[in-house]
Amino acid sequence: MTIFDALFTAFTFAAHVMLLNSQAFDMQLQEVFDITKFYADDALIWITNTTEHTDEFCKLDFVNKTTHQYTNFSRIYFRQSTMVRDDLQGIFTHGNNTTHCTTYDSMAVHPRNGTAVNTSIQTLLYSYENYSCGIFAVLLLPGHEGPYYDLRIKQSTILTPNQSCVWQYQNLTTGSAITATYNHSCQDTR
Repeated sequence: MTIFDALFTAFTFAAHVMLLNSQAFDMQLQEVFDITKFYADDALIWITNTTEHTDEFCKLDFVNKTTHQYTNFSRIYFRQSTMVRDDLQGIFTHGNNTTHCTTYDSMAVHPRNGTAVNTSIQTLLYSYENYSCGIFAVLLLPGHEGPYYDLRIKQSTILTPNQSCVWQYQNLTTGSAITATYNHSCQDTR
């Protein structure tokens, strides 16, 4: 190895270290949204819009119980004229943030029927107005399809959702087909 090769290798290594450090620094500056606060006990969460290609509508998550490790919730929705209920559990994980952070921003979701096979990873990307409106990225498993993006709004603010939240969702999904899964008649179905 020549001196030139050694210097080039050292320079390349130093450049990679600097790049990784700057990316880690940028990630530390990002706000981490706490999914445990969004999926709090007794929350009613409407999935109002999605980029997922779906025929489901009036999709609502009833949060039954939330601990520091998981949340149990029922997702109720209509497919055509049939009501469907999925009893689910979300195990809280670190998605977009680093594992040394104590705030969970994601959950690995699986049916509560005894099957421990995860069906999706759902990450809270943005949250507004004290966790009353949130934007989620959903990655379907096991094939890692997606992500698709949901706009989720709690029952308490469904009539007047936070406009910054709605704007951020529209900005994030620009160019994607968006399906509205909620309208005001959904209130009569709960």
